[in-house]
Amino acid sequence: MLNQWPRGATLPAFLVISLLWTGEDGRADVFDYLAGTRTEVSVRGHFEDVNDSSLPNADGATLRTRIKFETAEARFTQLTLELENTTTLTSKDFSNGVRDRGTTVIADPATTEINQALLRFTGVPRTIIQLGRQTISLDNERFVGTVDFRQNQQTYDALSILTKPASDWSVYYAHIQAVNTFLGRKATNGRQRHDSDLLNIQYQLNDNTSVGAYHYAIENESLVSNQHKTSGIRFTASWPLQHLAPGVKLEYAHQTPDFGSSTDYLMMEAAIKISWLQLLAGQESLGGRNNTGFQTPLATLHKFNGFTDQFLLTPGVGLEDRYATLRFTLGPGRIELTAHEFAAEDGGFDLGKEHSVGAWYRLGERGSLAIKWARFDGKANRTDIRKYWLQLGYEF
Repeated sequence: MLNQWPRGATLPAFLVISLLWTGEDGRADVFDYLAGTRTEVSVRGHFEDVNDSSLPNADGATLRTRIKFETAEARFTQLTLELENTTTLTSKDFSNGVRDRGTTVIADPATTEINQALLRFTGVPRTIIQLGRQTISLDNERFVGTVDFRQNQQTYDALSILTKPASDWSVYYAHIQAVNTFLGRKATNGRQRHDSDLLNIQYQLNDNTSVGAYHYAIENESLVSNQHKTSGIRFTASWPLQHLAPGVKLEYAHQTPDFGSSTDYLMMEAAIKISWLQLLAGQESLGGRNNTGFQTPLATLHKFNGFTDQFLLTPGVGLEDRYATLRFTLGPGRIELTAHEFAAEDGGFDLGKEHSVGAWYRLGERGSLAIKWARFDGKANRTDIRKYWLQLGYEF
């Protein structure tokens, strides 16, 4: 671990290094950096309506704006700076994860922050080294992701190294000093101090088959309950045939927390695609033992276990999620209908069901539209929830 790295130094370090990185004549290559700087601007509106049987209902609209500056590459280095602002558009007050107004939570607080600030170095063959505030998305984001569904992106103050020793191998390592959650600095534990290490290795057998292994040592110094070590393997394959394309995904992981009992994770999924129609079904099991549930605190959790976000924290009895999705791909868009059945992994009793429908559509080359609706019918003292969302984005 890099626990001797000065606390709080990761984010500004890339600026110091870039200023010290000089040409042979002793002058910084500032003009080489700035001459080819590329600017990207994106905006996204988000409306969310939540009906909770145990709390007053809430609805709210927000607007996210991002401005990204990326220099040209000079002396194998490149600088990236991205600013992000989320503004609340509706006058009706609601709980947003920072302030509590007694309503159900719509977790998009108003924030202005540096979303990314990093130095990228490519001077080592087949290797990319990044230092500073950055995004990290591994595999399907079940363990590490950016939570892109929410307006404020989750980012990491880290040193990361991606190397490809051969065309079919890739090795990724990151040391994380802080996690900037989607709730922002103003939230309790919105910025979390870490001394965590991530290792992810991938081998591509062919264009349609891959095998991966990983080890994630999470040392969250802000939340000691989120300190654990997880090791796992992952296999994905598909077989494109003349008229259909079957596929499978298999994953297993073992987690040992610093406090509590060890638990296991198992995912099995099968899919078949015929032209524009795809059917997939699977089961995901997050173990529970002695009131300790298998946790994935850095994941993009909205992608898993239902859109109503009822299991962001795995219960102490664990979670069994049996699901099926029917997906229609229509030109630049798709429609998905999904059903979930939830049960306790330890004990097997019913925790509820969820049904959802979502539609995603590309509006030309730069625009995007997403509409989703989901309903959770709770069991075992869990409340009933109904949510719907509308997102409209544009990239300039």
